[in-house]
Amino acid sequence: VSPHSLSARPIVLSNNSKITVELCSQYSKINIVADGQIQKEISDVENIVIYESKIKAKFIYFDAMENYYLKLRNKLNWFGAS
Repeated sequence: VSPHSLSARPIVLSNNSKITVELCSQYSKINIVADGQIQKEISDVENIVIYESKIKAKFIYFDAMENYYLKLRNKLNWFGAS
């Protein structure tokens, strides 16, 4: 949702999508990091499968708060920003 550069844009998929990532044969091991917190080393015989979590997130929104998406549009000077 919040890329650090315009060349690394996020991809939004359906909640029932399932993504399988396989390592290239030139790598025997890689490190993967999730949300900057969880790190795991995997080998070339393992795959990474990404799918919707059963854990739900709750968000709180206050009327006085600036909308996150409006703030993002303003910072990136996207069309429709006020």
